[in-house]
Amino acid sequence: MSAPSLETTTPTPTPVARSAEDGQDLAPEDLREAEAVFEDARRLMFGIAYRMLGSAGEAEEVLRDVRTRWRNGDRPGAQDAQASLVTMVTRLAIDALRSARARRGNYVGFWLPEPVATTGDPAVGAVNGEALEVAVLALMDGLTPTERAAYVLREAFGFPHARIAGIIGLSQADVRALVVRAREFLAEVPPGSGEG
Repeated sequence: MSAPSLETTTPTPTPVARSAEDGQDLAPEDLREAEAVFEDARRLMFGIAYRMLGSAGEAEEVLRDVRTRWRNGDRPGAQDAQASLVTMVTRLAIDALRSARARRGNYVGFWLPEPVATTGDPAVGAVNGEALEVAVLALMDGLTPTERAAYVLREAFGFPHARIAGIIGLSQADVRALVVRAREFLAEVPPGSGEG
């Protein structure tokens, strides 16, 4: 009697996605779980990206990039998932701000953010609404990307300094200094002055 062929004894593999970083297969249920975690944090992430970038379109681009990285990369356990997503969206928004500053270069004029209605959604509207008015978004253009990230996470979303430090990769003292500097800058610039 001949040995059975591999074609008849090997079960057909379930289609899977590959992790871009390590080449490991990701089972469909893992991808569904990753998507569910992403969707649960989507409003918060959009709120952060929009507040930092001032543009719904740019915020959506950042979220698409986060989704791709989230689906293709290693993901921590459920308790760290939201923190990882917030870190990714914040760092990508900082990168986008740096890139936007380079592209804008010598633009003459005052940049105005793209307003988005946030009153119906507490996550997008954030905890402290006054920190997120269109005027403040416009004034925040005068902050560095890292100052803007620290300010938005602290003032708009109430993140503690320790958590912000972990997200942007600085010490707590540095984060406190960034937030204070941002507050002082925003308090000193008179509305409509065009500074920034």
